[in-house]
Amino acid sequence: MQDCTASFEPVVKLDEVEVKTGTEEETVLYTQRCKLFVFGETLLDEGTGNKSWKERGVGDVTLLKHNEFGKIRLLMRQEKTLKIIVNHVVDPRIVLEPNSGSDRSWVWSAFDFSGGEELVETIFAMRFGNTEKAEAFKKEVSWELGVGTDEWGLMSGEWGVCVCVGSLLTQPQS
Repeated sequence: MQDCTASFEPVVKLDEVEVKTGTEEETVLYTQRCKLFVFGETLLDEGTGNKSWKERGVGDVTLLKHNEFGKIRLLMRQEKTLKIIVNHVVDPRIVLEPNSGSDRSWVWSAFDFSGGEELVETIFAMRFGNTEKAEAFKKEVSWELGVGTDEWGLMSGEWGVCVCVGSLLTQPQS
């Protein structure tokens, strides 16, 4: 038996290119795998007013905080293609509502910029693998909006300043 001595050289040599994702100046606050849906007209129903839920994709939803400006945005890329399927600022006017009939999904409305050209008001639904993951997402988004709970279970906008004495939490006297 003979050893193979063939060698193959590439026809074209390519230089390595650094790819920018747009998240270089941001810190990741939260990441979780989920499925995203949008509420709107399909191509067949365009102009008729018939709206329904359509799946936009599966991937990791990420909350990112800009290092310089402090703005927080929600970004999600489709799992295999890495196409951006949701990209919006986490605005204090956003209210996560439970999806009817499911304890592992949330519905909200926001101005989406995933198309990259203009802001479009969109109704989203996000479904997670289980209730615990859905609750963790709600807690993180609520905290970033300033209405979440801290490590003691207190709402951040509810108490103002709290005094901690040992393990007892009390509201300061006015």
